[in-house]
Amino acid sequence: MKFRLLIRGILLKYKYILPLSPFNKRMLSIKLPRLDVDLSSDDSSQLNRYNKTPVEVVSPLNPLTVNHVIGADQNNLMENLALKGILKDDPRILKMLHAFKEEGRSVSLDTPDPQLNQVDDVLVSKESFAKCIAQNTIVNKVFKNQLIIPEWKAFTGQITKIFNELRDVKDGKTASYIPQLARVNPDKFAISICTIDGQRQSWGDFDSKFCLQSVSKAFTYAVVLDELGDEYVHRYVGTESSGRAFNKIILDKDNKPHNPMINAGAIVVASLLKTTDPLSERFDHAMKRMKEFAGNGHVSFNNSVFLSERETADRNYALSYYMREHGCFPEGSKHRENLDLYFQLCSMETTCDSLAIMAATLANGGVCPLTEKRVVSNTAVRDTLSLMLSCGMYDYSARFAFNVGLPSKSGVSGDMVLIVPNVMGIAVYSPRLDELGNTIRGVKFAEKLVEIFNFHHYDSLIFNESNKIDPRIKNIDVELLNICNLLHAINNNDFDFVKKYILAGILLEEADYDGRTALHIAAATGNAEILEYILRYWKVTPDPKDIYGRTPLSDAIYFNHPDCVKLLQAAKQKYLANGYENEALDSVQSEMIKKMNFLAIDNNNDSSS
Repeated sequence: MKFRLLIRGILLKYKYILPLSPFNKRMLSIKLPRLDVDLSSDDSSQLNRYNKTPVEVVSPLNPLTVNHVIGADQNNLMENLALKGILKDDPRILKMLHAFKEEGRSVSLDTPDPQLNQVDDVLVSKESFAKCIAQNTIVNKVFKNQLIIPEWKAFTGQITKIFNELRDVKDGKTASYIPQLARVNPDKFAISICTIDGQRQSWGDFDSKFCLQSVSKAFTYAVVLDELGDEYVHRYVGTESSGRAFNKIILDKDNKPHNPMINAGAIVVASLLKTTDPLSERFDHAMKRMKEFAGNGHVSFNNSVFLSERETADRNYALSYYMREHGCFPEGSKHRENLDLYFQLCSMETTCDSLAIMAATLANGGVCPLTEKRVVSNTAVRDTLSLMLSCGMYDYSARFAFNVGLPSKSGVSGDMVLIVPNVMGIAVYSPRLDELGNTIRGVKFAEKLVEIFNFHHYDSLIFNESNKIDPRIKNIDVELLNICNLLHAINNNDFDFVKKYILAGILLEEADYDGRTALHIAAATGNAEILEYILRYWKVTPDPKDIYGRTPLSDAIYFNHPDCVKLLQAAKQKYLANGYENEALDSVQSEMIKKMNFLAIDNNNDSSS
């Protein structure tokens, strides 16, 4: 029963409930895009093959009448989803559309409305509609506004401002050690965001392809941890920041590479990936795992970059031979194949949009937000994020951790991932690099992001005095929390706290669930000092009624607080004198005031005698 009521509430909210027909059940007409996609497949490379016609829910619409269509903004299901960041190429949405098609096949399309008889139109009952969306948790989350970033438009608006500010940044140069990187347009710039709920948006050249380069190190390390466990992996690679250049020929005191985010450590980690398998099998396995991170989004291989990397890798060859001399590789590994696999991992190609999904999989504890499948274990993600925070930005890692406080990894192609744990993954692509090999726009973006939002690792400290935005909280939740805190402070006679909230600009006129305002609570508790202070900032009638019809003045009279009565009477008269209303005191209130004044005089006489 609860479930059916919940669905009914969802449908009512979005006006999907139709008027009863005397002839048959209430129905919904749902216009679907033409699908030539195998929806049973997880291969989202097919996503661009279908007609991009948006899904429209045309309702309320009685099957026997034609002209009962309401506003398009409430009828377009895909538009409502897109406003919250759920895009039409989301695999979860495609499965829902497939469910609509399946449900519609059992319903007759023989109606007087010619539009309902088109190939693209499906007629489903209200019950079928509820059944289709009930199987899709993300749609229910959208309808109930329970996504991790509830105010998606406001959040992405802030990101748009940052993106536009950084477009004019022309500092830095592209990597030039191989021709494929040197030829890239230095002005390319893209930002993509994917939350743990799969809310996505991209800016700029987000479809441009680029190689992962060193960003692959984080994902490879997570895969190896997941498959072999941290105890085995860290027999061969350490967890400390080296304090040296990322390609320095040096080992730690235990003759191991310092960490997996530098070249030496990444080569050793690559050697642990399916160590005894043929190189072709190892590469296929690595590609499969990368695609899983991306929710089967775009991940490919750039052979020309691989060949160039291999031809110009003298330093990496030297590192590898040095480590082989010190016994850094697992038994049975093949030296040249390990290096080739490392170069292949760096040469894997993706887009900013897909890279954001990969980052979001890490932010989501190893579960891809789009496929909702576990890619790596939670423990593997924990260890990966820890090292990304301390070692992910080459020789700028410590400073970046201090300024930004988020796990990240950059690559010399100009790509960078930024992880906000339990919230979102962010990908930035801009080939202009600083002298340390980090994307300049990417670093600036991260710094601006934590200036605006409370994403820094230590922004969550209690008694935080910053005014940063927490996009995880609904605006209405913040307002309700503030008004509840204010009313609680008034009830406890906490004048300092009341001042703090009022001076912070809280909407004093807001009420609680009973319609009681700050004036009601102050009048009922009898704190004239607080009441007088509130009245200074009160902009509307000082006589608001709660759901029981009581006003602050009637509360002050009822609880026998004469000082509060005088303050409210004066405020009422001042309000009326300013011409806001043409009201007089309620007759019942007037009688109660007279009685109170009589009692006050009587008490004074008793005390004087």
